[in-house]
Amino acid sequence: PALPAPSEITVNVYNATGVSGAAAATAEGLASEGFPVGAVANVPEGRGLEGVGEIWSAPRGQDRVDQLLRDLPGARWGQQERPGDQVDFSIGTGFTGVTVPEPLPDQPADNTEDAIPTC
Repeated sequence: PALPAPSEITVNVYNATGVSGAAAATAEGLASEGFPVGAVANVPEGRGLEGVGEIWSAPRGQDRVDQLLRDLPGARWGQQERPGDQVDFSIGTGFTGVTVPEPLPDQPADNTEDAIPTC
């Protein structure tokens, strides 16, 4: 199935780097790529995160995470049961910024009945 458009994925951005303004700058980068941004905040003191960061969503949100990973390569996905479809991104100390992804190749239509050969 096709990935959802960025405009269909609300992302909450949390700063786990200790660098002032990192969440706001990341939220701005994601918004420029078409993602609606929800909460923008710091994680509690002393809860730093190594690596690029972590994306958290409900298990059913894999397609949303796959789309977001195009802009946040190297982030890890964590799953937790939660209501709604929002996705959280916690920025790690290895994060260097939002990546502008390559365009996706044409995705197949949902109805591929015409493409199935018949005997």
